[in-house]
Amino acid sequence: MSGNNLVLPIVLWGRTAPTHCISSLLVMDNFSTIITGCHDGQICIWDMTPELEICPRAMLFGHTASITCLAKASACSDKQYIVSASENGEMCLWDVNDGRCIEFTKLACAHTGIQFYQFTIGTEKEGRLLCNGHYPEILVVDATSLEVLYSLVSKISPDWISSMSIIRSHRTQGQRHRIIYRFRSGT
Repeated sequence: MSGNNLVLPIVLWGRTAPTHCISSLLVMDNFSTIITGCHDGQICIWDMTPELEICPRAMLFGHTASITCLAKASACSDKQYIVSASENGEMCLWDVNDGRCIEFTKLACAHTGIQFYQFTIGTEKEGRLLCNGHYPEILVVDATSLEVLYSLVSKISPDWISSMSIIRSHRTQGQRHRIIYRFRSGT
C-alpha cells in the first residue's frame, strides 16, 4: 500500500439537515445563499429559492469550537469567499461555491466581529478583514492568507471594542473611508 493515501471527508444527509443550533448568520450579497455557523463548530451553506424555500447545500467542518462570527471575504461575485471565526481563535477561509477550506489559522484571540474591506493599489485590488473581539484593538488581517498585518490600538480607551462599521464616502476623490467603532463599557 502506498504512503500517499488521501482521505476526503464526505457528509451526506437526507431531505432534512441535522440539528444545527445557529450561533452566527450571514446572508450573501445575491440573497440566494445563506451561511450559518453553529455552537458545535460546523458551518452550513443553504440555498434560497425564488419561492423563499431554504434548502441545505453543504455542511462544512473545520472548527473545534463554537462559531462566533461569519463574514464575506471577497468582493467578486464569481469568487464567493467567506471567513469564519470560532471562540478558540480558529479562522477559516472558505470557498462558498465548492465548500472547500482555502486557508486556516489559529490566533490567541477570539473574534466577535469581522468586516471585509477592499481597496485598490494601482490596478490591483486587495482585501482586508477588520476584526474585533475580546481584545483591546482592531486586527487588520489579509483576506487571502489570514495573516495579521497590523493592529489599530486605542491609547485613550484601552477597553475592548464591541462593534465597528466602515463608512465609505463617494463624494471625495481617492479612497476616503472611516472606521467607526464603539467601546464596551468597563466592568
